[in-house]
Amino acid sequence: MKQEIIHYVNEEVNPIYSLEEEAVDHLSSVTGSNYVDDETFYHTMVEEVLPRYEQFVQRLESIEPESEELHKVHALFVEGAQMQRNSMRLSLQGVEQGSEEVIQEANLLLEEGKAKIDQYIAEMESLAEQYEVEYEVYQ
Repeated sequence: MKQEIIHYVNEEVNPIYSLEEEAVDHLSSVTGSNYVDDETFYHTMVEEVLPRYEQFVQRLESIEPESEELHKVHALFVEGAQMQRNSMRLSLQGVEQGSEEVIQEANLLLEEGKAKIDQYIAEMESLAEQYEVEYEVYQ
């Protein structure tokens, strides 16, 4: 199990973090205090954020841990990332429709996805500790 965790983290998950980081960096550049207008947000989402995040989720979904224990923990990560991707898609839809309600729904979904990923991190830390594996959270 110890070797599987090490392989999972170092060979499967760590190599794809850059996709998520790039997507999040682009997203941060057009949200919050960096928000300029809907058009800039929309184009950045379509051209920069979603393509990278879609690729991240696809690669994450392709990881199949062998042990049931690690598989269950990984499933939390996949679910959280899928929720965040769906939130991004929904926020685009909200901008297209000019619907504040849809955008609020997207923000709630984003928070749920973050919570799921936080749960994944906590369970990975616990699993790593249980099997005496040094584990650093990527975020």
